[in-house]
Amino acid sequence: MKTLEEKRAEHKKKWLRRRNDPVRWAKILEWQRKRSKKLGVGHRKNKKLICKICGKEFLTYRSTTKSCSKECFKVVCFNKQFQGGKTKSKYGYVKIYSPHHPSADGLYVLEHRLVMEKKIGRFLNNDEVVHHKNGKRDDNRISNLQLLTQSSHTALHHKERRERKIKT
Repeated sequence: MKTLEEKRAEHKKKWLRRRNDPVRWAKILEWQRKRSKKLGVGHRKNKKLICKICGKEFLTYRSTTKSCSKECFKVVCFNKQFQGGKTKSKYGYVKIYSPHHPSADGLYVLEHRLVMEKKIGRFLNNDEVVHHKNGKRDDNRISNLQLLTQSSHTALHHKERRERKIKT
């Protein structure tokens, strides 16, 4: 005869096996699809929303949902000073919250790089630099930005320094 602890352990094993069974979940999902078709249009109709944090489009049936994932939800819930995803770096550059971006340093990407990427329609390479023509690091208008390679950007700044030395 089995003890109570052995029965509990056996029950837990069966429960875990059922819980992790992909065939069972496929049947459940199929049943849910059929059920929602029977109930008609009004039953939990998904809405397309845009995440307030990262800007991704996502589907939800709740009207109060504001974020697409747990990561974005944590940003809103646990950071009372969240300012809509914009912050300034200690060097004066504007940073945008974009955790899924390939060149994100942690959770943020420099705004001038995002603006240039949007204009050219691709991600920037590591050797590409976005130059601010007027020198103001928080002025990210496309007319003020110029895409340069690392070497040409360095040469441009050396030239500007030489011109300033000559004037003084």
